[in-house]
Order: sequence, then C-alpha cells, then structure tokens
Amino acid sequence: SLQAVRSVIAMSSDAQGELDKDMRLLQVSPKLAYFFQQTPSSLEGRSFLELVEEDDHQRLQTVLQSAKEMAQQQGKPVPLNLNVSKRNGQHKDLRIHVCSLASERRGPQYFFAMTEVQEKLKPTEPTEPADK
Repeated sequence: SLQAVRSVIAMSSDAQGELDKDMRLLQVSPKLAYFFQQTPSSLEGRSFLELVEEDDHQRLQTVLQSAKEMAQQQGKPVPLNLNVSKRNGQHKDLRIHVCSLASERRGPQYFFAMTEVQEKLKPTEPTEPADK
C-alpha cells in the first residue's frame, strides 16, 4: 500500500523527496534539486524549512504531525495537502502532497511530492483524504 501511495502521488507531481523526523531531506530526486536550483547532494541533509517561506513553517509542521497521527490511527499512509511558497526570491507557490512513513523504523519518516501552482492560491489547512 505504501508503494501504491508513492506511485499515485509521484505521477501527479513535478518533484518528490523524503524527509526524516526533523524535516531534513534524505532522498532528493533530480527534479526536486532542479526545482530549487541546487544539486541533489547539496540538498540532502538540509532542513526542508530552509526552502519555504518562514510564514509557512508552522502550517507545514502541523500538516506533517497530522499525517503521522492519521497514519498511526488508520494503519496506512494518508496523503495530506497544503500550499506553501518557495523561498528564493521568486515566491513561487507550491502544492505539497505529504504522507507519513511513520511505520518505518529508520530512515525516511515522510514522503512528499510537489507541484508548482500556476495561479496564486490561498494557504490551505490540511485536507482529509478524498476517499473518506
């Protein structure tokens, strides 16, 4: 089921990555590195918070915590969505799909996928899965 969630999310996104429990990037796809105008090795180990606007930090942390709690309650990854802005002077809006891998003992705790938003959207709160 985890692989199915990853595949569905990845197919509908511009870039993907994995975060540890401290929100540090573990696995960085070449597309993700390109998106932030970096190399994969320069992003690995960095906090994802460094890449998004400071105004979005608390919401992002809240969504990650919610994804973890929902995965524990339901016994499977539950994708959640939110909008954030990219920090690099361009202020591009991003739609992030995130799910917790909390069942994993080591390594990644979250899988995420991003899509650049073409029109300005208001910040969103965590959303419930569509199949509920």
